[in-house]
Parts: sequence; C-alpha cells; structure tokens
Amino acid sequence: MAIIIFLVILGLKSYWVEEERKKVKEKVKEECSKEIFFLPNPIFFDGFDFDEVDTVKIIEKRDSTILNTFHIYPKTKEPEFDEVFSANQYKQFNVNNRYEFYIGKEPKPYILFDIVMGIRSQYTEDGAGWGCEMNKFKIDTNNYGNSGIIFIKKRGKK
Repeated sequence: MAIIIFLVILGLKSYWVEEERKKVKEKVKEECSKEIFFLPNPIFFDGFDFDEVDTVKIIEKRDSTILNTFHIYPKTKEPEFDEVFSANQYKQFNVNNRYEFYIGKEPKPYILFDIVMGIRSQYTEDGAGWGCEMNKFKIDTNNYGNSGIIFIKKRGKK
C-alpha cells in the first residue's frame, strides 16, 4: 500500500513540476515577444580569406535612414573549420533595424533583416529553463530559423 501511495505522490509531483514548467515557458515567451535588443555574439564568416574579413563595416538602417556605422574585426579562425572566422562585438542589435555587412571587395553588402526573437531551452548549473534570443532572421534572401547565430557565407561558396 505504501508503494502505491508513493507512486501516486511521485506522479502528482511530476505533473505539478511539468505544469509549473509550462507556466514559466509561457511567461518567458510573452516577455521575449516584447524584447527588441540582442547581442549577436559571435558572428561567423565562412569562405572568406583573412584579408577580406580583417575589417567588416556594418551600417545599421531603419527603412532607408542610416542610424549608425561601425566596424567589427574578425580575428579568430575557428580551429575545426578551414575558412571560418568569428568576431565578437559589443553593440546590441535591434530587431526593427537591418544591418548591412560590407566585407572585403564584395560588390554588395550582406543584409541581415526580418529579425524575430524567440525562446530556446537552456541548460545551466541551476537546471533547465528558457532563454530569449534572436532565432529567426534573413541574410540576403536566405531564411534562418532556430539558429540564434549569424553565419555569413561567402556568395558562390558551396
């Protein structure tokens, strides 16, 4: 009889924990839908030579109005990839803006736009939870979903 009571209590506890997790997820989802700023770190550049990505100029625009111009300096070559460089930068991006990346001698910029924030499961020392990050966006005409990472691939690279 004690085993049955124990199993019932264990089942109820599991149910309550799952219900609480759903409530937390919905609250984070609601808060995340209002978030407009994110820090896109790192940003990856694939297929470029170092001299092309030595300095990347970024122009931030809303509609056709230039809001800001700044530079990032990819220095880190990713050891597991031959032609991938990464850069960290410390300026927050805004989901309502678009970002034009001018790389090397490329004739036209790579354009990041249609940015949407979303939640992702996250695991830390404190356990499982939910976090808010950029998770859908476009670069040029390519759609990216559920990635949270800006990965700019050189045009024409297979």
